[in-house]
Amino acid sequence: MELEINVTPTSKEYGAWTGRVQALQLVRGSCSLQRAVALSELKESRLYEQAGLTWEQACEECGLSRAQADREITSLEELGETYHRLSDLTRISPNFYRKFADKVDSSDNTIELNGEKISIIPENTAAIRAGIKALRAQALANRPYYPGLVGDIDCRFEILIKDCHKFLRSVAGPETAKLLLEALEEAAGKLKQAIRACEDFSDPPLESKD
Repeated sequence: MELEINVTPTSKEYGAWTGRVQALQLVRGSCSLQRAVALSELKESRLYEQAGLTWEQACEECGLSRAQADREITSLEELGETYHRLSDLTRISPNFYRKFADKVDSSDNTIELNGEKISIIPENTAAIRAGIKALRAQALANRPYYPGLVGDIDCRFEILIKDCHKFLRSVAGPETAKLLLEALEEAAGKLKQAIRACEDFSDPPLESKD
C-alpha cells in the first residue's frame, strides 16, 4: 500500500514533526521511506515558519543539512517509494537505481534479478543484495574505457566513492559523518565549476553571422 502525504498544519505541532524525523535519523538504513515522507510533509506544511525558522534551520533541527533533506524529498518525488524500500535493504544511489529502474515493478513491489521477480521485503535482503552486486559488476564490466586524464579521473571517483562507504561504515557517530558530508558538498561546488568549464569547451557558443 502506498503511503499518502496528508498535510494538516493546524493539527500538528512543529516539535512533533522534528522529533519524528530525529527518531528516524537514529535508525538510518531501515527507515528512509518514512523519513523522506516526514520531511516532505514538513516542508509542504511550512510548520517551521510558525516556529520562526527557515527551511534550512528546520533541517538542522532534524539533524540533516538542507541539501540532504532536499535530496531525500526529490528522490521520493522522482523515484517513488519503491526506491526507498530497496535502499533500506541495500545501499544504492539514485543514479545507479535509474540504470535498472525498468527491472522494478512498483505495482507489486518487486524487482527482477537474474530472471526472477523478487519481492522487496526484508526476508529477501540476501537475494536482493546478491542481485544488486551482480548488476554493479555488469555495469562496471560494460563501462567504456577512457584513455588518459579522463580515465584517470573516472578511476579516482570510483576510489573516492568506495573510500566514503568504508569511512561511513567505520565512523564513531553522526557528527563525523556530518563533517564528511560538508567536505563533499564543498567539493561538489568546485566540481560544478569544472563541469561548467567543460561545457563551455564541448558546446561553444555559435559564431555570429554579422
